[in-house]
Amino acid sequence: MKHDDGIVTIYTLTDSRTNGLMPQMTKTLHSQHFFEYRTVSFRRYFEASGVNMQVDNVIRVWEDRTIQTNMLRLIGSEYYRIIQVQHLYDDDNLRVTDLSLERVSDIEEVEQ
Repeated sequence: MKHDDGIVTIYTLTDSRTNGLMPQMTKTLHSQHFFEYRTVSFRRYFEASGVNMQVDNVIRVWEDRTIQTNMLRLIGSEYYRIIQVQHLYDDDNLRVTDLSLERVSDIEEVEQ
């Protein structure tokens, strides 16, 4: 399997506010991966919309069990929040991780 649709950058978000001030999210580089776009299934799309989420993209990377939901993804110039992480085997029986992504306009939309 080829993961040749691009490189995705993953960030962790931390709240860097001082006491009593508004939350201020700071992004820290977590990892970078080659990825492949996957099909957003009809079922996945409508199940997410039933809980006020929207699946904009599904991508596949080589297995990384340190990736968690609510991390931030940067693909090109677009930010996405990871809303689901699935660890699977591909058709060649290799370990991969599928990530369901929801587009966000800025990092303040991503809840910690």
